[in-house]
Amino acid sequence: GAPAGPAQIWVRDRDQLHARPVPGTEGAFFVSWSPDGRRLAFETAPGVLKVVTLDGTPPTVVTDSVITSGGGTAWGPDGAIYSAGGFGDPGVPGIVSFPETGGAATVRTRMDTARHEFAHLNPAVLPNNRGLLFSIWYGPTRRTETDVAVLDLKTGKYRVLQAGIRARYLTTGDLLIARANGSLVA
Repeated sequence: GAPAGPAQIWVRDRDQLHARPVPGTEGAFFVSWSPDGRRLAFETAPGVLKVVTLDGTPPTVVTDSVITSGGGTAWGPDGAIYSAGGFGDPGVPGIVSFPETGGAATVRTRMDTARHEFAHLNPAVLPNNRGLLFSIWYGPTRRTETDVAVLDLKTGKYRVLQAGIRARYLTTGDLLIARANGSLVA
């Protein structure tokens, strides 16, 4: 954001020396690029998910019912924008998705309360929409206990891969996993 102003999305084109602010993105957080690289999805408080093109057109609201306490967003090649669904309460969805054009949420994961799952966070779409990486957080009393999981978008089932706070797919075919102790593992 600006040095003395509110948080805002700034973009720097590769052939330019300086970044420029994206109008209408004041207060933005949890930014994700569209698959075509022409638009951005972002959240603003309280729980609003918006999409903006980089041509100066004002943002459009996708939904006003996402959580905004650390959930993250990811934009899939099928036009779905993924976000965290809620925290802690039985029956609250884990990861949800919304059509980029707006509409009702689709529940993608449900927290396994038998395993004491408290939230599903930090979604990241795998190439060709093969799956969705996300983090499983076990709650405020177990802050350093998180796992990285992968969701099969076709079956709706997920499995834990290993301990980690967040994971991203690398073009090498590896996963980069950040751990609670500050280490990175590929």
